Amino acid sequence: MSFRAAIGLLGTSLLVTSAASVAGAQAPSSEQLRLWLSGFERMPDASAWRAMGPETVHVLRRAYEDPAEAPWVRLRAVAAAGYFRTEDSRAFLRAVARDPAQPELVVREALLALARAFGAAAVADIGPFLEHPSTLVREAVAIALGRIGDERARGAARRRIGAEPDPTVREALERVARSPARRR
Repeated sequence: MSFRAAIGLLGTSLLVTSAASVAGAQAPSSEQLRLWLSGFERMPDASAWRAMGPETVHVLRRAYEDPAEAPWVRLRAVAAAGYFRTEDSRAFLRAVARDPAQPELVVREALLALARAFGAAAVADIGPFLEHPSTLVREAVAIALGRIGDERARGAARRRIGAEPDPTVREALERVARSPARRR
């Protein structure tokens, strides 16, 4: 193992240990959160994020809304909000996705996070983005619908296939439409 890999592994273990120690106590401070979101190789995993409690969404939102924050930290704050199935998280992610000034990469992350947090309940939120002008965003919706995999997700994919101009997105939608429905 290289020195760089060993340092990365050590940093990740300390990061997850620190995140787990917050569990049940309170949401992390802005400084703690910035460290976790700025991690060189890895962020806390889903269980570590969830252990921090739902109040963490407010701290993530503040980090995202801070224009002085590095773009990748803001993007990771959006992704992390997808580990919380709360109305605050849903409102935050919807607002990010619907903001017309958002870069397409941020919209993409918000849509994937909505699908991760809310599953089939997010189909109504993410489905309209199949009309988005960005191929990157439409592809993210196809990926999200495939991960959800229920009949509503499959139906949304089927309805879009004929109108989808991009062959890669169309193929992804066809895979979703052909896949067996999953129950969640």
